[in-house]
Amino acid sequence: MRKILIYCHEFFPINSGYSNAFFNLAKALVNQNSNVEVIIATPTSNAGQEIEYERIQVVRLDSPVKIPKVRYFLNPIFYAKQIEKVVNEKCIDDIIIETFDDFIFLGFLNKHIFKKAIVRIHSTSDTEYAMFFPGLIYKLRKLFIQNYISKKVEWIASTNQYHIDFAKQYYLKDNLYEISKKGFFVIPNTITGSKLPERTNNSKIKMTILGRMNYEGFLQKGFFDFAAALKLLDNSVLQKFDIQIIGDGPLKNKVKFLLEGVDNVTFVDKLTHEEVLELLVQTDVAVLPSRYEGLSMFALEALYSSCLCLFSNTGGLKDLACEEKNGFFFETQNIEMLASKIKVISELDSSKLEQMKKNSKEHFDNFFSERIVSQKCIQVLDIVKASQ
Repeated sequence: MRKILIYCHEFFPINSGYSNAFFNLAKALVNQNSNVEVIIATPTSNAGQEIEYERIQVVRLDSPVKIPKVRYFLNPIFYAKQIEKVVNEKCIDDIIIETFDDFIFLGFLNKHIFKKAIVRIHSTSDTEYAMFFPGLIYKLRKLFIQNYISKKVEWIASTNQYHIDFAKQYYLKDNLYEISKKGFFVIPNTITGSKLPERTNNSKIKMTILGRMNYEGFLQKGFFDFAAALKLLDNSVLQKFDIQIIGDGPLKNKVKFLLEGVDNVTFVDKLTHEEVLELLVQTDVAVLPSRYEGLSMFALEALYSSCLCLFSNTGGLKDLACEEKNGFFFETQNIEMLASKIKVISELDSSKLEQMKKNSKEHFDNFFSERIVSQKCIQVLDIVKASQ
């Protein structure tokens, strides 16, 4: 039995894009490979019943330091030591580390771990936030990634090609010598076996946008751009849509204030992963106006649920839609262009809209299904093993 260790800095019972992405990869690997066992190691504590899934074992790492703030810096050191113990005791064949921004944890892993480990860049937290955002933690993360961790890691993966190029430019500072010592791969996210409810017919075009509305999330996800684009549209266009905005945070009222008087907008605070999928099945258009983005789980779930995609032309989103086949792109922060694309969608006849939605699911099946992603992941692990 081939044993694959996946280190997940967030996991069940946390309901987040990270957690869902990590668990979906683990399930895809065991679903598609009868000779694979996955051991998930995570510092996330389990308050209730543990998950049960054939050939997936969860190891909950101890967090001995309880002092707030201090534990952020000290507990990752203990996680690194516990991972080394798990690797040795369970005779692990392959390692996938699902974070590049847990810089203290990565910094304390022994070099022999990195010989068989793929470190996967997962999000803007690892990349744009770490390299450009102000604040002590971000500055420390940038310092460690560029000057220490990027030199230790031998195999770098990402969910999308954009962040592979980002790592070469910013982690490795375009240093061709350092870049040439690394191996780079794209291993996308996937979605496994969720049974979707029946789709109902909508009297209006149902449009959904989702994201965090804390300070960082508000800057990233483009909620302001979307709200401003709606304000540019004539009421005759707006009334063709039923718009849902999902997300919570201190800046939510800013969006509500901007959209005051737009009566076909509904705000929803939080939904579980299953509830998001159920909502997307009844959605015609998924909107993601991000200013920077990885391979968003919300965007991937939109493909899986057969939604037409309205995405900004950035990051991993460029892998998810084909212009006028299953969606439309607009330039980041180009509010007028976003408004014009919404108007184009409002003028689509029903047969064209339905065909574009079907094309989204076909695009998912061709590039992001659990079979495709599992096969790619095993191929990459085989390459790493052969190179040891």
